[in-house]
Amino acid sequence: MIVLPYKLGDKLKANIAAIKFKEDEEKARKEQAARARLQEERGRINRLFQSIDDQLILDINDGKIPRIKINKYEEQDWLKKAIGGDYVHDIDLWLAFELKWRAEGIKLKIEYCHDGMGMESWLEITAKPI
Repeated sequence: MIVLPYKLGDKLKANIAAIKFKEDEEKARKEQAARARLQEERGRINRLFQSIDDQLILDINDGKIPRIKINKYEEQDWLKKAIGGDYVHDIDLWLAFELKWRAEGIKLKIEYCHDGMGMESWLEITAKPI
């Protein structure tokens, strides 16, 4: 007969606590990774809007009518969802961007464009005075 210096019930409680602790750590790690991905996505969208801002300002100040092409699929997809009213993460960025330009007296128009042969598609952003 094996004689243990502790009760098996106490050992089982300790085992359960250790397993729960590891599960909680893993859950926290996954949540932190998800937050990091969302922050990265938010940064990418901010950079997109900053580049659109810069190009709009340059074109308007150079006497041109802005025509900005969005070629990256991920950016096209996000913008289509945002302007279509679908829920997307960071919709507040789109709303703030749109309001900023409205305050400047400009309405942004975003159109889906393609080459007509199924090889290439893009979104085109143009600006019109309100």
